[in-house]
Amino acid sequence: SYGSILVSSCALGQKLQFYLLISHILFNISLQFNITMQSISFPGKTILKAVHSKDGVKSFSLANMRYLSGSSSDRLKDGTPAESLFDAASTKNIFARIVDRYSISGQQKRIKMGEAYFQAAKRRSIDRLWCTDCKVGKAFRPQHAILTMHVWFLNRRLITDRHNSHQSLLVQEELFDILWYDTKTRIRAQPGINELSVDKHLKDVQNYTFQQCMDFDEAFDIPSSEKKRRDDELGLAIWNNIYLKDDNVPDEFVDGIAKYVAEQHENVVHLLPQNYWTEGRIGFVDIPRMTDKKASPKDLVDDEMEALPDGWFPALTESGESYYWNEQTMNTTWSKPDLSKID
Repeated sequence: SYGSILVSSCALGQKLQFYLLISHILFNISLQFNITMQSISFPGKTILKAVHSKDGVKSFSLANMRYLSGSSSDRLKDGTPAESLFDAASTKNIFARIVDRYSISGQQKRIKMGEAYFQAAKRRSIDRLWCTDCKVGKAFRPQHAILTMHVWFLNRRLITDRHNSHQSLLVQEELFDILWYDTKTRIRAQPGINELSVDKHLKDVQNYTFQQCMDFDEAFDIPSSEKKRRDDELGLAIWNNIYLKDDNVPDEFVDGIAKYVAEQHENVVHLLPQNYWTEGRIGFVDIPRMTDKKASPKDLVDDEMEALPDGWFPALTESGESYYWNEQTMNTTWSKPDLSKID
């Protein structure tokens, strides 16, 4: 749920974080002992409202939070995904959940998984074909929209994971924390950005990132039997968020990415084997090729979308400086690897 991601990712203040932690513990205690709980309130604020029975959670809400992930069939009465926050059906007791969240081994595991998922999304999103064949802009926002799209695929798998939904929630939070860290480095790399304004820019990026995710969610909440309506809604989401409402973009480009999104969603959420998913081995369908025109050398080798030898990827330091790393050897270099190595 994007609300919980926002809570974990933003600096909310220690008092509110403490309230949420206590709410989490009390809620799990109530589930463990089948206690009906109407709400948890702290001075001047109701943090959590929930009603449950032996059959599971019936309704759930957090004050001033909005949760929109998950299909309609998986939602509770207020629209919250039944397993996106607190998994009433999980066999884990409250102590196992606390160990998962706060133990060093649990943290290391979810950091490793979150990093593997994010790097898979990042590698696919920086492919030059998005610019050369799909004509996606090379500016910060459209490139971020492509990355967001691939993170969204992974998020959809996490919120529907029935193998260990509590662990998936923690990995989901880690995945978005990594996304925001990466986003801050890319913001710093933009010309004319003052360090004092980085957090303000990050909030703006978070707003349109969550909006894009919700637009995609709304498209896939439409039943598959209403294919035309779903395709139209998805195309609108792509035109709004990736092509930034550019009237000059041909419909075939929007339709091509819409088809890619539908196929990739099916691939990641429903077809990817669980053992591949657990290991972070994410398969992707082919990027749509929507032009027969051979890309020019200027398109193929660009300051931001560079042609690199196999295994090499561009990266940024925390301060926004560019460097390159090799995913096989883990070597890094400040200088661009020799392009003559490309066959």
